Amino acid sequence: MAEVPDDELTALRAEANRASQVDTELASLRESAGRELRAAVLVAHPELPEQLVVGATAAELEASVASASALVATIRERTLNELQGLASTKAPMGFRPPAPTGAGRGAVDLSNMTAAQKIRAGLDARDKPGG
Repeated sequence: MAEVPDDELTALRAEANRASQVDTELASLRESAGRELRAAVLVAHPELPEQLVVGATAAELEASVASASALVATIRERTLNELQGLASTKAPMGFRPPAPTGAGRGAVDLSNMTAAQKIRAGLDARDKPGG
């Protein structure tokens, strides 16, 4: 093999070092651009959970958004169907409305009574047969 002159060898080493530095800088820029692109995608799609949007390139992020959107749509549809099913099978929750005054035999008009009179009327009605 032929000997490479020292000055040419030094120049080749300097070029290799510079190429290595440029490669490192490009990798750092790709990472930074990937993070910024992902952040922009998340802002554009706030309905998608962050954990489902993955990737470092535009193509990876685009595929991830499509997959995440389909998953979110499926979950929404299932949840809506389940909620609609629950609404049709369960009775409404809450208190029963009071019986209208004057309803039934022996009803007492409570509108003009004091609290003590209402309590007494309730106790009396409880003590009566059928009450």
